[in-house]
Amino acid sequence: MPINRGCHVWIFAVLLFAGCGSDVDRSRDDLESMVGGALKAVFPVSGKVLLDGEAKEGVNLYLFKADGTPMTNNARTKADGTYCWSTYEVCDGVEAGDYVVCFRYIPKQKSNDRGDSDEVDLLEGKFSDPKTSEFKLTVSGAPQENVNYELKTK
Repeated sequence: MPINRGCHVWIFAVLLFAGCGSDVDRSRDDLESMVGGALKAVFPVSGKVLLDGEAKEGVNLYLFKADGTPMTNNARTKADGTYCWSTYEVCDGVEAGDYVVCFRYIPKQKSNDRGDSDEVDLLEGKFSDPKTSEFKLTVSGAPQENVNYELKTK
């Protein structure tokens, strides 16, 4: 099942306008205005992804509710394999809840692309279906670090 890129459009717009990757500091009022209402509580979640025991830059992570409904959150690993979830601002976290996590490995995605385009997933879709994913995330209302995942292709 391919990742639905339409579900990620609004979060991309929020992050773009919120100053993703820039020095722009938006107030809570500015963010609420951009999303059209009150911001939901989010909790920082970060960790590392290993692919066959190695850290890889360019592994995209996607969240789905436990029932398979896609979320607008996603993350992308850095060269050391680390990632953090973003909702309204970079690395601010996600809402409390139970999630399924899916992955696509697109190491050379186009500039300004979020990895959910038609570019080639080097994992060949093995970890992109929320119905078969064994990877879970439970956000309990507190910051979480070292939420690590190991993807084994061999």
